[in-house]
Amino acid sequence: MSADGASQNNLRVLVVSATLLQASSR
Repeated sequence: MSADGASQNNLRVLVVSATLLQASSR
């Protein structure tokens, strides 16, 4: 349960970071 939660959290953080990066890049 802990490992799965961390994995999904990491993925979400990555997606959000990429979105923010693209948004600030424009």
